[in-house]
Amino acid sequence: MCEQLQSQIFQTSDDLSNILVIIPVRDEAETIAIVIKNLQSFGLKNIRVVDNGSRDRSGEIAQAMVAEVLYEPQAGYGQACWHGLQEIPPEITWILFCDGDGSDDLSCIPTMVGLRQQYDLILGDRRAMAQSKAVMTPVQHFGNGLAGWLINWGWGYTYNDLGPLRLIERSKLEQIAMTDRGFGWTVEMQVRAIEEGLKVCEIPVNYRPRQGGRSKISGTISGSVQAGTIILSTLGKLYLAKLLKGSRINNSLPRLNGSKSNFESILILWLSTLGLIIGAVMMTPYGDFRQGANVIRFGYGAGVMCCGFALSWRLKSVSPLWFWAIAIA
Repeated sequence: MCEQLQSQIFQTSDDLSNILVIIPVRDEAETIAIVIKNLQSFGLKNIRVVDNGSRDRSGEIAQAMVAEVLYEPQAGYGQACWHGLQEIPPEITWILFCDGDGSDDLSCIPTMVGLRQQYDLILGDRRAMAQSKAVMTPVQHFGNGLAGWLINWGWGYTYNDLGPLRLIERSKLEQIAMTDRGFGWTVEMQVRAIEEGLKVCEIPVNYRPRQGGRSKISGTISGSVQAGTIILSTLGKLYLAKLLKGSRINNSLPRLNGSKSNFESILILWLSTLGLIIGAVMMTPYGDFRQGANVIRFGYGAGVMCCGFALSWRLKSVSPLWFWAIAIA
């Protein structure tokens, strides 16, 4: 966490013409005008709204607010962000990402802009302030905490949040070479920033309930589960790429240590693996607990997974590659 950031002084005379704001939206007609107006009040004039399949007047309203509007029919948060990065004028050297639902408190923008000389990537940390933490859902807290722990475990760097509000230098974003086109966009950017040695900072930002519209992720159980799955699989793919880049394949195969015979260890490993995967497959069709019978069927799958998990306790260690392969599967 950066220290004494709120003491940064923002001069209104600072040149902000080299900053492009990208706002992916879908059905944000109630809030997009206010978001654009707030951005403009800080002197940000280069605002690009990417309408990602809205069924309301989000694009029209943004255009009326003198924002550039692009249309991306293919759904996906990362897809919308990627579309917004195409054909950027050469004078743009910084990219600011924010949401169009009004939940981001943009009053921190002066602080973010004032840190451009010191950092390559400046992130808004919603979990650093008590009032913001109170607004975030338990699912958001769990997902951010788990992702932060996994990133620390895999890359040795601690992030507190995966929030949407972020300012990044254009050349560094190009260096990262983003590939995700879904909800894994934010976590990929943060992991790749570590791998590329970027100077990163998180600053405390206020976070508010959505000012309009309906959340596509945290507003539903299925959306939250889907987002969590995407984030975990993205981390898994990134870690697998890291392993393959830094190690030979034969050094990444399961390492089995302990006093048991090699045959017994391999047998336990495979039985544990099968239990985890088969249990997950058994559970998948029965996640809708509104149907009472599903609870019992879901429980059968959970029981099989628990057996696989319990078997894994008899192994002293497995390779990270094996762990992530099973997690993704």
